Amino acid sequence: MLVVRTTETAFEVQDSFSKSVGLGSNLESTGYLSKSAIIKAMRALKVCKKKFDQYPIESWKLVATEACRRAKNGRHFLKRVQSEIGLSLEIIEPEEEAKYAVIGCAPLMKKKFDNVLVVDIGGGSTELVWLKFKTRCQDDRLDQLLNLKFKKSIPHSLAKNIPKKSNVANGQAEVIDWLSIPLGVSTLSQKYFDIEEDGVKFALMVCDFEDHLSSFLPYNSDFYLSRNLDVQVIGTSGTITTIGAVHLGLKKYDRDQVDGLELKAEEVEEVIKNLFKMGSSGRKKNPAIGDSRCDLIIPGLAIIQAILSSWPGKQMCIADRGLRDGILHTLIRKNAVKFNKNKV
Repeated sequence: MLVVRTTETAFEVQDSFSKSVGLGSNLESTGYLSKSAIIKAMRALKVCKKKFDQYPIESWKLVATEACRRAKNGRHFLKRVQSEIGLSLEIIEPEEEAKYAVIGCAPLMKKKFDNVLVVDIGGGSTELVWLKFKTRCQDDRLDQLLNLKFKKSIPHSLAKNIPKKSNVANGQAEVIDWLSIPLGVSTLSQKYFDIEEDGVKFALMVCDFEDHLSSFLPYNSDFYLSRNLDVQVIGTSGTITTIGAVHLGLKKYDRDQVDGLELKAEEVEEVIKNLFKMGSSGRKKNPAIGDSRCDLIIPGLAIIQAILSSWPGKQMCIADRGLRDGILHTLIRKNAVKFNKNKV
């Protein structure tokens, strides 16, 4: 949850709240949101409602993603939220979720790159978006991204027909390809919960995720290498920010130090190796992970390893921003309240 007030030159965060509730726990095996997960989610949403009531909010958007999209009782859960708490959440489609994640990461996109890959790792799914910008354009990339059009993934058989010179319109960004993979940290954790050895579990998760990448155009190395593309890779998720915090050796998480941090691929892989050496007890004691996130760190690392192995990026930009930020930017522009005073 994020509540902001716009000013003449920017926006100021008035309040925020984040709580991991594991809404997708056991969804992989049962197809339903569990009673315990629903109880945790309801408690967290009640906190959000109390916070909302403290502000004269003029524009808002409340969304549900993969867990509610897939769960057979997802819509029933949202009806319960509406009746018991008074919050009306909408289930958004994967392309809308991906678009918000991309928009949220816009401030971290460097203009020297005309190709950008955004990786958003969630609990129930992972979104990958490959963007193409017009190199000569120096306009605000956020403005370009607000009008993004998502289209179906391009079959590899047609990749050779795509011109080497982009048809990106002047001052616009284009989605070359995007993919929503129904594997996130929670779903992978559930899928391989019965495997105790971390190394074996990790290897199986990496292979599983790589299998889903085959329909993503940049996975085709011939297509990538033949164009000699230089790409900026931006990753957003709890696991990715954890990697940044561990790399910096932070005793207490500091968003200002982590958000926008750039790590070489070998630095990311070194952190992954060190986290494995810690073992489960060591990871629980690490201030960047803790007991509540320990079970989800291995699946997250597996997804990142699969990305690094499949995509020849030289480094990854770590983003402590994403879906919430994208929704915020969209609301501000859509409702024409950008930089007006006292708007919440």
